[in-house]
Amino acid sequence: MLSEIEGKPPNKQTLYMGEQIRKAREEARMSQEELAEMIYRKRLAVSEMENGKVEISAWTVPLLAQALNKPITYFYPPWIKAPLEENLSEIEQEMLLIFRNIDDEGFQRLAIKIIATLKNFEAEDNLLRG
Repeated sequence: MLSEIEGKPPNKQTLYMGEQIRKAREEARMSQEELAEMIYRKRLAVSEMENGKVEISAWTVPLLAQALNKPITYFYPPWIKAPLEENLSEIEQEMLLIFRNIDDEGFQRLAIKIIATLKNFEAEDNLLRG
């Protein structure tokens, strides 16, 4: 579902993760070549990760965490780590995840207006229901 929300790289998630990798690597005073060797990848792969050009696999994140001495959660964006309210239905959680991935505040306000408009439609008037 997240890939549907995020779209193809580079996207908000891959760019964030790439920035975190670069920041941690530089803090560790490590070259891309050194990091690549530690995570069993090529230097080009590290470069592409840092530039948000590729999705980072779940297998790679623990290797990055170990090599860069960071917790696994360090590499994930806050909107992914943020807990969802337990009382939300599955569809409400999906909507909230999508909303959190809208970068532009103007678009966020537009989404709120669209949803507010939809709530005023009566079920029998709603053509989307089958």
